Amino acid sequence: MLTNDEEIVPISGAELTIGSRAARFVRTLLRKPDPADLNKKRRVVRKEIEENLRRPEHDASPEIAVVRLGKEDAFGQPDLRRLAIGASYWFKFEVKGVHDRGLEVFVGAPEYVCIKRGKAYRVSRAVKSDGYRAVWVVGRIAYERIDDMDWEPDPYYSGPRLHVRFGRRGPFKEIVLYEGKVNDFLYSLDGVKYMGEGRAPWKRIGHWWRNVQMNARDRRSLREGRNSWQ
Repeated sequence: MLTNDEEIVPISGAELTIGSRAARFVRTLLRKPDPADLNKKRRVVRKEIEENLRRPEHDASPEIAVVRLGKEDAFGQPDLRRLAIGASYWFKFEVKGVHDRGLEVFVGAPEYVCIKRGKAYRVSRAVKSDGYRAVWVVGRIAYERIDDMDWEPDPYYSGPRLHVRFGRRGPFKEIVLYEGKVNDFLYSLDGVKYMGEGRAPWKRIGHWWRNVQMNARDRRSLREGRNSWQ
């Protein structure tokens, strides 16, 4: 029972709404998807990809565009973000093939790496020796992250577009390494973790700062080009 000195503080509707939204968000983060539904979606998405890419019948290494879900308007536009934080909103990849764990795409050209204690570090071609190996860096896009697939040729690159929910690694759930020749046979380096140039803080900061500077130069060049057209 309240005393005369106590006062009831009413809770507004806005506070209730904010609280319910926060609680719903937490429940969504903690709730795991049903395994049966997850396996069903993986099978459906994988089958559609296989049927439409028709690899290698259609193309030995078909190209696709991967667009971040909700950022479709940025597709085809240069990445000129001022802070350059996080992955770009879209990418173009060559497809390696389908895998049980996701769609595999080539991240770039072959790289030379030095493998130490199960970790692969990128090295320069200029310093490669017998201790370094040439590998393909391959990203796996989990089928459950692919929410929409547009197989009509897009106006920019004449290839299909996959709309994907990005995570910490951008569109990829994991990065794996392969050795061998693309048109011959590639085998995975199981148990080897790709580290790129390393994860030291100063290297990550240096990479980020180079991207910021590059984007600033591109924005300046674009402004100068527009001014010259006027």
